Amino acid sequence: MKANIVGPVASATVNISGYPIELKTAGHGSYFGSLTVQEPAENFFKIIIAPTITIVGDNDIVIEDSIDWDRIKITSPTPMQKYIYAQKWMGKMFPIFSVSKGIYLFFLIFFGIVLMINILVEIRKQHHHIILQTLALLGLITYLFIV
Repeated sequence: MKANIVGPVASATVNISGYPIELKTAGHGSYFGSLTVQEPAENFFKIIIAPTITIVGDNDIVIEDSIDWDRIKITSPTPMQKYIYAQKWMGKMFPIFSVSKGIYLFFLIFFGIVLMINILVEIRKQHHHIILQTLALLGLITYLFIV
């Protein structure tokens, strides 16, 4: 949300459906703020009520007015946010995350053993590209196991 306000301002707040957004100054009379709602966008924007802006001046004069919607921007959570949410809530119902961690642990141990065998069995004839590729694979599997 962006607003252009002329004159001295002590604070500015926009209220949308009971959610207050504190506006911060961006300089030159421009103010901005954002809001993240923890409910689905379909529920939040089911009934679109015009937001109101409350401006408190330096001399404690309060101005309140409604704002027309310019455009509604609905953002989707990032894939990482979706993963963390699914891990937090679905992990209790379905053991998919513990199963995947077990699979990652199995492959981590398996490829670690394969790498050690590759290094120790052919001690005189090393294939550096295979060792580096296996180390990179072990690093990726370790990262997936940790996350």
